[in-house]
Amino acid sequence: FDSSEFRCTPLPGARRKQQGLAHRHRIGIFISHISSEKPIALRLQQLLRESNSESVPIFVSSDYTSIKSGDEWYDAILNGLKTSEVTIVLLSEHSVEARWIKFEAGFAKGQESRVIPVVWRGFSKGSIGFPLSQLQARDLRDEGDVRALFGTLESSCLISLNEALV
Repeated sequence: FDSSEFRCTPLPGARRKQQGLAHRHRIGIFISHISSEKPIALRLQQLLRESNSESVPIFVSSDYTSIKSGDEWYDAILNGLKTSEVTIVLLSEHSVEARWIKFEAGFAKGQESRVIPVVWRGFSKGSIGFPLSQLQARDLRDEGDVRALFGTLESSCLISLNEALV
């Protein structure tokens, strides 16, 4: 067996197939937020839980259940990002430049999760800034945007959401 004659050439579409297989193991939603904006992250988590009958996992690092006591928090966050189909990035004037927000959004995008910037607290979609400004953002103050957000979550996570709670 002469190693100079052995060549391994990936089949066309092999990378897509690998990504597709990994993609099927992702379920749920990750809500990225800064610690001072915990109340809105928890309220959004509660609203999503109340409106979906499938009990899709919703990771919020500050909810006391997404990261169990004794868990290594950094690994738990990475695992939450790796296993989530959608990452909602809560943005305000206080969080838009936060390193953790940028890290979580970038990691999720690198995992080929759907990343959805969501503005609130008087922050406008036009103030998001690059690179998140390249993604279609939603505004929690706009009923149409909230309905569109729910529609995207339904199609991405294959769940049904009760829009009556919006």
